[in-house]
Amino acid sequence: MASKKLITKSIDPQSAIRMFIIESNMLEQNSSKIKRHANIIEQYKSLSKDQKYYIAEFTTDTIYTKYLNAEKFNDILFSYCILSSSEENWHFSKVLIDILLKKTKDEIFTKKICEVLFEIIDQEFSIEENERKIIANCLSLVINIGINKFEENSKTNKKINKNNEIIEYITSNLLARGNINNIEIRIAIVYYLSRIEIKSKINLQKILSRFGQSLLEHIFAKYFSENESSKTAFIFLTEHLKDFLSGSAHLAEMGNAVLQNQMLKNPIEFINFSDKYSDLIFDKLDDLKSLNIHLSFLLKKSCEINKLELINGLQKIILKNLNNLKKHSESLFVESFENIIEIISKAHSKNIRESINIITKFYQENTKKLNSNIIHKNFNQNKNYKNQNPTESNINESPFEQIFLLAK
Repeated sequence: MASKKLITKSIDPQSAIRMFIIESNMLEQNSSKIKRHANIIEQYKSLSKDQKYYIAEFTTDTIYTKYLNAEKFNDILFSYCILSSSEENWHFSKVLIDILLKKTKDEIFTKKICEVLFEIIDQEFSIEENERKIIANCLSLVINIGINKFEENSKTNKKINKNNEIIEYITSNLLARGNINNIEIRIAIVYYLSRIEIKSKINLQKILSRFGQSLLEHIFAKYFSENESSKTAFIFLTEHLKDFLSGSAHLAEMGNAVLQNQMLKNPIEFINFSDKYSDLIFDKLDDLKSLNIHLSFLLKKSCEINKLELINGLQKIILKNLNNLKKHSESLFVESFENIIEIISKAHSKNIRESINIITKFYQENTKKLNSNIIHKNFNQNKNYKNQNPTESNINESPFEQIFLLAK
């Protein structure tokens, strides 16, 4: 017996981890499972990058061998997810999928991986004390597969190929889980559908009409919380707020209700956000025009409740946006001005009259001076906002970070 204990203690971390990966960890469905796995997780964390890469390769080989022998590999993938979910990011989860997809172009094998990932997700949802990191990890992996397959399609320019079957499979399974009251699933669906063009616009509009308002409220709350998830929330909003503001009439109304609620709850922070956001979309003219429409409704509300701080802040942003529109399109400048006046003139108060006068004066001056930069100069002080351009911030932003950080 003493000899056996000595052998157990002498097992190196990599060997212990290999043994763990092939165990039936998926069968454990109690709250103590992570405590019992704590030792092996710490051993995994202590490995070097090369050693972790080796573990990913070992897992890949084991999964593929099981697949070729028509054996289930659910436990193996689940065990690896336990380990990789303990990391601060999802790098070695993605490494596993990259190696798996490079190992073979067998679409049936790829689809089987997706099936297993959805099974793991469903199992975690069925457990009262589920592991949210594992859910976020598996969701990130499955949508990453779908996005990779879509990008392969784009490169080959083939409208019909076997990748479409995998994309449709992932899409339908994500949408089927859209009714689950879970924020991880909902963030994953929006992230995925916004990057997949096959029927995605229709699907995204439908899905947002179901849970978009609560999701948007949640993301704004994360943004205004000013913690580690604030930056990720900002990136999410810069990517997806336009889906509400420029979407269907129902989504636009829903989005404006959220904006109004957030404006009243966090007035100063909301003005700062609106200023940043308008800077980021200054050259996306249709989005800028839509934003001005929504800001006009918010200005109307602020005038009605006599919130001078909000009135002044919104006026400045609206004028700045008008100035940007004018630089790019005289017709959009005129159209946006007319929309603003039509919206705010439906209310009657001293604040409304003053706002109409300020905006009209700006419009009249700028119709005479086509190259005017009056307002633009006043906002050059906030150039630091441009550093948060989503096209730059997204370089290191993974679906795992969006799903996990925004959900917790």
